[in-house]
Amino acid sequence: MKNIVGGIVLAGSLGLFGLMTNAEAVVYTNELPVGIWDISGSYDEDLGLDESFEFTINQDGKGKFSGYGSATVSEDDIDLFMDFIIKGKIKSKNGVYYVDQKLIIKGMATDGFNTAKFSASTSVKAEIDTLNKYLDGTVKVKVSIAGYSESYEEPFYEPLDEASMDGSAVVYTDIDEVNGKIEGVSEVHLSNGRIIYFDVNAKEIGDSMLKLIAKGDKLDPDSKGSKMVLDIDALGDVLKSRGKISGQNITWDAAE
Repeated sequence: MKNIVGGIVLAGSLGLFGLMTNAEAVVYTNELPVGIWDISGSYDEDLGLDESFEFTINQDGKGKFSGYGSATVSEDDIDLFMDFIIKGKIKSKNGVYYVDQKLIIKGMATDGFNTAKFSASTSVKAEIDTLNKYLDGTVKVKVSIAGYSESYEEPFYEPLDEASMDGSAVVYTDIDEVNGKIEGVSEVHLSNGRIIYFDVNAKEIGDSMLKLIAKGDKLDPDSKGSKMVLDIDALGDVLKSRGKISGQNITWDAAE
């Protein structure tokens, strides 16, 4: 496991966790051994129309998507006024990242003389192409208006909004002994600039190992629901990780 700073940086002169009784804060930085993907951003949808509209997705600490908005588009002298919401989630298994996303639309269509209510939805099931940074899968589209309904399915290939998103993540942790307990905070910095915040409790394992138990900040929706457990040796290297960050499994073992 790569330790970016090359080891633990001590504010005092004590280097072993077993001697933390009189030590000051311990700070260390590690690259997370498992990728974390965040698809938050702005995307386009056209529903098969000539004109597209933009919507924004936010991904929370549990990996769930949310978003909402409104748009007006024109097609063959017909104006469409739409309100929409976005739902979905991301999860991972064995290094594969799965995305389920649904866009639900309700609106009104008018030609200036007559009006009609309509509804539409898109349902995406895709995997993240981690090499090319694309969502790759299928989309089902359904449109209903004035008693008429049409559905179709087609391939879905959408680039991630943030070009900087590559799945890499860096963990910054700052712990200290407070009233006999090892406590602190941790931040996971994703490659697109998003930060996930954690409260940390730790306990010693033997003379030279430390187990960090980090839970997402309950007051921050983008962090709440994430949890990571890291086993760290005296050099500051992560030997094992488990838990979920933003809905994605981070199970990893240096010995395997």
